[in-house]
Amino acid sequence: MYQFKKYLFDEYGGFGDKRVKDITKDCPFKIDDQSKDDKPEHFCGIFISVVEGTIFELHLTNNAPFNSKLKKMIESKGGEVCHGDYNSIRVKLNSKDHDFVLKLSDEIKGLVAPGKRYSNPNWKWSCPRTANSLKHFSKVLKNYKGKEITQRRFL
Repeated sequence: MYQFKKYLFDEYGGFGDKRVKDITKDCPFKIDDQSKDDKPEHFCGIFISVVEGTIFELHLTNNAPFNSKLKKMIESKGGEVCHGDYNSIRVKLNSKDHDFVLKLSDEIKGLVAPGKRYSNPNWKWSCPRTANSLKHFSKVLKNYKGKEITQRRFL
């Protein structure tokens, strides 16, 4: 019942709140590389909340980088981009959506490509880090998919 959640727990060394050890608790995983030296207002936090089985919500917080193409990508999956003082992105996905997460990573990285203009000067530093964290998560998802197929073959 908690196979996917346990897999994420092992891959990310526990939940975002390291005090919580009970896999049955409803606690998000922190999948970004934020350190104590990062200022929250200059960093895009990335969290995963398992909803049920292999369905999860991807949540980018605090100045989540986006443009119209990213917004359309998120909305195509039923997600939303919230505008305000601190932009955020929420979208429900499943463990088979590793390609979508990789595309999201590529788009975010491309926001600050040489010669591009962007509205938030912090994106110069936060976009590559956000993209790298999402790229890693895409690999984590892909590896889970492989384990699921392997287990079925030997049953």
